[in-house]
Amino acid sequence: MLDKLFQLSERGTTVKTEILAGITTFITMAYILFLAPNILSLAGMDKDAVLIATALGGGLVTIAMGFVLADLIKRNDNVLIQFES
Repeated sequence: MLDKLFQLSERGTTVKTEILAGITTFITMAYILFLAPNILSLAGMDKDAVLIATALGGGLVTIAMGFVLADLIKRNDNVLIQFES
């Protein structure tokens, strides 16, 4: 079902690979959201402000990157081959 919806096999990936990538990204962001405010608060920055800025920045950049890559893939299906080279 997910393979058909997102055309995963046509793009050279599997549902398992994509789920593992999603979990890895989630754990990495959770770690950064915990670590960055603690480190930067030692430098005198407001812990809550750093947490909000890190969360918003990470989320917005992730969404923007998704739109950019989706557009590239729509315009040129060979873009995946270019990234592998």
